[in-house]
Amino acid sequence: MLAVFKTIELAALISTLASLASAGLDLGSILHNALSRKLRRRLMDSFEIVMLGVSELGRPLPGMALVACTAALLALLRKRLEAVFVLATVSGPAISYLLKTLTRRARPGPGFDDGILSYFGRYSFPSGHVVFFEVFFGFLGHLAFTFLGGVYRWLLVMGCSLPILLVGPSRVFLGAHWASDVAGGYIIGWLWLVVLMAIYRKAIRLFRGC
Repeated sequence: MLAVFKTIELAALISTLASLASAGLDLGSILHNALSRKLRRRLMDSFEIVMLGVSELGRPLPGMALVACTAALLALLRKRLEAVFVLATVSGPAISYLLKTLTRRARPGPGFDDGILSYFGRYSFPSGHVVFFEVFFGFLGHLAFTFLGGVYRWLLVMGCSLPILLVGPSRVFLGAHWASDVAGGYIIGWLWLVVLMAIYRKAIRLFRGC
């Protein structure tokens, strides 16, 4: 009889330990899931901040201020021809706004208020942000590759490449454009950048005799 009681006590002990272990595993799983959700939310919030920041830089007022400050810096460095062509990069957004009025494609979400350009902001194709970034930062990258050397050349080239790569996904992520608007913006921006750099090279030969 004593052996039977000991067997029952042992079984009860094993059952209790198993229950505690199971509860511990459940608690660990709950904590793990909660931490994972919190981490995912933080990562998503950080990603959204980056997307918003990149996109905000391409709005008319910040974008024009960026162009003006860059041109002024180049002029101070006695790179007046380069300063003129940096100012000429605003022709990229001008082309995109013209194409918007021709295509009149609706945005996937509500129109964005761009001040005096809000009329054009109602339309979607091509992405003006993408065209502007590709032409402006692409031309800056070309200047960095031409005039700088060593690590500074590659740092600035990579620094100019990053916003170009990020602006397209940011416009789709924020619901401001269709993916095809972004693809069209990259193509149009690249074509206009090629034209602008060809004109720049001819201007160098004309004004500097090289």
